[in-house]
Amino acid sequence: MSDVYEYRQSSSKGVIWLALAGAALLMFAVWFYDAYHLLWLVWIFGAVTIAWVLIPQRVAGNRLDNRHLTLSAWHQPRPIPLDDIAHLRVTP
Repeated sequence: MSDVYEYRQSSSKGVIWLALAGAALLMFAVWFYDAYHLLWLVWIFGAVTIAWVLIPQRVAGNRLDNRHLTLSAWHQPRPIPLDDIAHLRVTP
């Protein structure tokens, strides 16, 4: 085996889109109902959303080369020599 197989999966952006939609909906509700006393809530919700975007998200995945199978290759890698593996079953 001369190629290196890598499988990477980054975190989903669904939470970020949901938070942005929630902030926009809250801003619309404050404007529509003239509830400007709740405008501070829009600012806090927006700040939390921006902070969530700026926090680095972990990358999960595995790496397989001609000597090792590395589990969690990008966060606390655990290399396992291929000589120590009798068989391997991969399921979704």
